[in-house]
Amino acid sequence: MEQINLLCLEQNLQPGDRLPSERDLASLFGVSRNSIREALKDLERKEFIEIRQGGGSFLSTTKRDLLGNELRTHIDKAKAILIDEMLELRRAFEVEAAF
Repeated sequence: MEQINLLCLEQNLQPGDRLPSERDLASLFGVSRNSIREALKDLERKEFIEIRQGGGSFLSTTKRDLLGNELRTHIDKAKAILIDEMLELRRAFEVEAAF
């Protein structure tokens, strides 16, 4: 799901734009089409995309900004974890250096 979200942001897809086909997404991400289907279903449940039977998947006209917000939240969480890990490493080095 995150890779599809990122793809939508990188390609600057606008509300109503069609996403690449399941086959294209599967080959792009190196996963099975079943994995892509499940990710698309989850995105549809969250109302990020609309899946039209026989027509493909389209970026939802009302939820486009939520993709960026969700991705931003994941990035912020990752930054917080990295900062904590860097501080922990720094403390370990400073203790050894002081010793």
